[in-house]
Amino acid sequence: MLVKVWGTRGSIPAPSVKARNFITAKYGGNTTALGVRLESGAIISIDAGTGAIALGDALLAEHGFGKNPIELIWLMTHTHWDHVQGFPFFGPAYMPTTKLEFIGSMREGKSTMESSLAVIFDVQQNNINFPVQRNMMPSLMSFKEVRGGIDSIVITGDRKTEIVEHGSIELDKLPKDATVVSTVNLHHPAGCVGFRFQELSTGADFAFVTDNEPDPETDERVRKWLAGTKVCVMDGQYTEDEYSGIKPPSRKGWGHSTPERCVDLCASAGVPHIYITHHEPKHDDDFLDQLLEHTRRHAKEKHGNSIRVDFAFDCIEILVPGV
Repeated sequence: MLVKVWGTRGSIPAPSVKARNFITAKYGGNTTALGVRLESGAIISIDAGTGAIALGDALLAEHGFGKNPIELIWLMTHTHWDHVQGFPFFGPAYMPTTKLEFIGSMREGKSTMESSLAVIFDVQQNNINFPVQRNMMPSLMSFKEVRGGIDSIVITGDRKTEIVEHGSIELDKLPKDATVVSTVNLHHPAGCVGFRFQELSTGADFAFVTDNEPDPETDERVRKWLAGTKVCVMDGQYTEDEYSGIKPPSRKGWGHSTPERCVDLCASAGVPHIYITHHEPKHDDDFLDQLLEHTRRHAKEKHGNSIRVDFAFDCIEILVPGV
């Protein structure tokens, strides 16, 4: 399983501004988007921030710029601005040979933001907000919804998906090339879900947890859900001073965590490797370098050598180990 993180910023993009000596060339400035390439060859995208633009360009080049079909399963953690704003510029969506299957979360019996995924994408591209409406894109799009914490997504080698309840999955009866993507509800305004990929053929096990604020009940739920995961990419947008309000304003209630709390959560679940992502757009490369060193010291002092800590950057590739 190969994971590529195409965008690592939260909230808004963070381009370098040389005149202000604000440089983001190392960690990047694009908002959240990931690509997961399974052993079977299936391609899974997660979220559609501005990092999805580069993902789309790469897919077009790989598939002959429309000559060969692109089939993409697109998982949506939630539909806040920074997780959808790249889709109108996603090149393959303008190709009739492209097939996009979106799968997003329901919350408390309602679709995300009390509306369907399709409607949310339509609103983003209505003619008040954007010149090209979604129905003008010639690609074939479909939409499914999952119940966070209840449903899993089974993806087979032929790129077919099936949504099933967690408890009804019998792993020994699934095809050997199947990947099970389980979900968990996170603590974020309007709701958000995490995705965990368990690839049966290799034993690779990867989790993505974005937009999750510290909360005892949620932390315990996520801790149990993460047990056995080998690599986790997790949102640690704020410093402790920013989150608590020592550096005002307080970010409590905004739906994000800190690198130290992410490390503690993953370490308590036995996750051996964490990548912090969803970087605050006001944090430049120098700031993030210092924050990384601080976070590594925290991990070493509190958890010894049990967990490795890295910060994700735009276009980093993560090879998730198998058994």
